[in-house]
Amino acid sequence: MAFSSHPDKAEAQVNTWNLETPYYQVRLSNRIGLKSAEDPAIRFFDRTTGKVAEDIPKTVLKGEQVDNMIWVLHTGNWMGPLGKLLTFLGGLLGTTLPVTGFVIWRQKKKKKRKH
Repeated sequence: MAFSSHPDKAEAQVNTWNLETPYYQVRLSNRIGLKSAEDPAIRFFDRTTGKVAEDIPKTVLKGEQVDNMIWVLHTGNWMGPLGKLLTFLGGLLGTTLPVTGFVIWRQKKKKKRKH
């Protein structure tokens, strides 16, 4: 039923947070990771009837989209292999800047002592 409304998607992930929740969350995408998906279509289904839940607040859907976007950026899945490479290079640059800044500061401090 979920794939009929999104025929371009290839994978599905079903989530529920606790047994008291009356809905299942179905995330459809072409590539789904452990906690994120590439361009996901998020649908909620009633656990008892199996029908699409239309009464989900927009804030829940927005929260899911923001959470997915943050996780995709964190893991580097935002542009496939190129995104992973760019995320790695950005992380490498971010971790080396404090070290090189400290080395430059330390060398300047040593030069002032000699005079």
